[in-house]
Amino acid sequence: MSKIVPYVINLKRAAERREYMKRQFSDAGIKPYIVPAYDGHDKTFPFFIYKDLMGQWWNNYERFKPGAVACFLSHAKVWKYILKGPLPWGVVFEDDIDFNNGAFDRVLKDIGSKDFDVIFIDSSMHAWVSAEEKQTFVEISSYLVARLEDGSYSKHMPWPSASAYVVSKKGARKLLYMMESRGINMGVDYAMVLNTLRSDHQDRLEELPDEQVPFPVRCLLNNEKYRFVLNPPICLDNYIYTPEFVAKQRTDIDSTIKHEIFLQNGVLARPSLMRFLFAKLTIWVNQWRANFQ
Repeated sequence: MSKIVPYVINLKRAAERREYMKRQFSDAGIKPYIVPAYDGHDKTFPFFIYKDLMGQWWNNYERFKPGAVACFLSHAKVWKYILKGPLPWGVVFEDDIDFNNGAFDRVLKDIGSKDFDVIFIDSSMHAWVSAEEKQTFVEISSYLVARLEDGSYSKHMPWPSASAYVVSKKGARKLLYMMESRGINMGVDYAMVLNTLRSDHQDRLEELPDEQVPFPVRCLLNNEKYRFVLNPPICLDNYIYTPEFVAKQRTDIDSTIKHEIFLQNGVLARPSLMRFLFAKLTIWVNQWRANFQ
């Protein structure tokens, strides 16, 4: 397990970040795999290929955030690598972090034979859990609902982060299914966290007053209610690793701009039948291809 290769998502034009990440891992005796990120600000990037994943806001340019969509697709590229790779799980890093090698060695040992989809190992997610509540792994779904119900989410918890996480093969398969079946209707970090909410949790949140439920969560609940898909919702089995964080986002560089790309709450319309059938056919073809590769 100590020979795990970390995947680092990096834009080709971000050479300084790439070299900084290579130096950090080199100092720890690790050779990372640099994953070329999709560049949403490249005018030649073929967003039209992913039009059906992006739903109705494809033509809503006030809500269309190409950087956020490209970020989601870049993470999905890594999920495919992990799903097809020889190891039971992989570790994903964005390129604007400081790396803690000692904590990395420890988390690899602590994971052992644990069954999981995703384990978050960065400082933002680490900060979600207070010192008196910390265990080695905190399951996100029940914890997040409890924080929303007692009103402490907005006061004490930073936004979700996907700057560093471990994903199993099972988790990679679920994440790809999540993207194909639910579409790209929020940033990748929000999608990875909020899709941990089980249906019974969503029912409990529906009963809370709007002012107690943050906008991203209300959008998730709304999308699940109105989105015209036959696929059952995905539920990710995700955890926060709490002994110490492996990665902390840097403050000395311009961090990756994170956009909320949610659809407006309450206005989600059902797509046309032809678009729905085309999207379903695309999903079935991709699933068929995945089974034979």
